[in-house]
Amino acid sequence: MRLTAKQVTWLKVSLHLAGLLPFLWLVWRSITVDWVPIR
Repeated sequence: MRLTAKQVTWLKVSLHLAGLLPFLWLVWRSITVDWVPIR
C-alpha cells in the first residue's frame, strides 16, 4: 500500500499529537491542581 504525501503528513501529525497528549495532560493537571483542591 503506497501512501500519498498528504497521508504521510497526517500520519506524522497524528503521531506527534498522540505523543504530546499525555505530556500536555500532565502539565494541565499540575497547573490546575494548584487552584482546584482535591477532595
